[in-house]
Amino acid sequence: MEELERIDPQTAFDIAESFGDFDIEDHADDDEDAQYMLEELFDALDDHAPPFCYFGANVGDGSDFGFWVAWECVEEAIHDDEIAKIDDASELDTLVAHDYALHVNDHGDATLYVRDGIDWREAWSIV
Repeated sequence: MEELERIDPQTAFDIAESFGDFDIEDHADDDEDAQYMLEELFDALDDHAPPFCYFGANVGDGSDFGFWVAWECVEEAIHDDEIAKIDDASELDTLVAHDYALHVNDHGDATLYVRDGIDWREAWSIV
């Protein structure tokens, strides 16, 4: 809830209001209200995920929750020419037909850039 309060205070407030004094830590995993509240939180956080990312459990580790890159979506967007794959960030200024650019260095570190008006900004970086 703290992350949602940081990125979308109004939605966090609305969810908190709808559950009142409900304390999710006091409820068993199979409690219907706890499951519903978690779904509400996950959906709200997913709505604020960076481009080509999602909020949820990490693939391969269902107990590790956070924002994760949806690599299948990235690969599909590269294939569909929605994301330009670049060799160096200096190539950003040469792109005219893309709103996203992905740079993967020789160590496998990846950075997604998003067009912000006439400039580019880093959307996310994975090391």
